[in-house]
Amino acid sequence: MKGRLKTVFGFQTTFLLITFGLQHITNQSFPKNANRSSMPHSVQYTENKGINMARLTVHTVETAPEAAKLRVEAALKNNGFIPNLIGVLANAPEALAFYQEVGKLNAANSLTPGEVEVIQIIAARTNECGFCVAGHTKLATLKKLLSEQSIKASRALAAGEFDDAKLGALAAFTQAVMAKKGAVSDDELKAFFDAGYNQQQAVEVVMGVALATLCNYVNNVAQTEINPELQAFA
Repeated sequence: MKGRLKTVFGFQTTFLLITFGLQHITNQSFPKNANRSSMPHSVQYTENKGINMARLTVHTVETAPEAAKLRVEAALKNNGFIPNLIGVLANAPEALAFYQEVGKLNAANSLTPGEVEVIQIIAARTNECGFCVAGHTKLATLKKLLSEQSIKASRALAAGEFDDAKLGALAAFTQAVMAKKGAVSDDELKAFFDAGYNQQQAVEVVMGVALATLCNYVNNVAQTEINPELQAFA
């Protein structure tokens, strides 16, 4: 049965309650080895207590643009901290709104919570977003949404190594969607359907990839640091 959930990344959705305990960023400065006078104006670094740094500002409630403040405040209230991704997305209030609202819809689709996480881990791994790989690995692990082998196979982009054949088919289809920009072959689509999925879920895979692409790419642009609380799952 579905229940209410607050996710680590600051939006409310369904299925479970989880927080990753990401550190609240408050201090901003240049890295110790940076030459302030020589750095391009467009490239600014933020530092979290001398540990976490990013190329884009990681906002707090106090520094967030006015249009993003309520969402950042909600993330703080729901999670007890402001996840780094939320702080970075706050640079573009509409992007933050997109992420949170589409996140709610993605969690409410017809796929199981474990299936949703397979898509998110595979997308993050394919897009080389270590932050999201760690975050979704921790989520899937702590809430036992996937077996240890399925998590390992997702992270390895190894569709043939799942201990659940249906999840393996989902993984293969997700990888094909990403590799071919949606233009999967007839055989790839048929294999997805033969595994027990339907047309609605084919579209929901694309939806999950679209959501992942936003946060993966933003993290890659910002070079968002993986918080200490996630590093064991990186």
